[in-house]
Amino acid sequence: MSGLSLSIASSDDHSAAFEILADCLIEPGYGFFPQALEATECHKLVAALEAIEQKNAMQRAGVGRGETRALNSEIRSDSIHWIERDQGPDLFNHWLDWTDQL
Repeated sequence: MSGLSLSIASSDDHSAAFEILADCLIEPGYGFFPQALEATECHKLVAALEAIEQKNAMQRAGVGRGETRALNSEIRSDSIHWIERDQGPDLFNHWLDWTDQL
């Protein structure tokens, strides 16, 4: 996959990036885009997530949904935080705007 470019910051017209993403999801079923975010956006995202973690706002990731949701550290030992619109830095809104276009 080297040479593919998928950036949320490069322009307002993401049709080419979406086509690359769709092609990757069809075959092989995933995509790896190491430069999808610019370095400054990555640093902002890391800082925002560190602030969320310091507020103890991360939740242990579970397995299943609703009433069947369970915590099982042998399967998932990570923590999560849902990105919601207007609940964090502008980067969160920018990311959600980009994914809404998908």
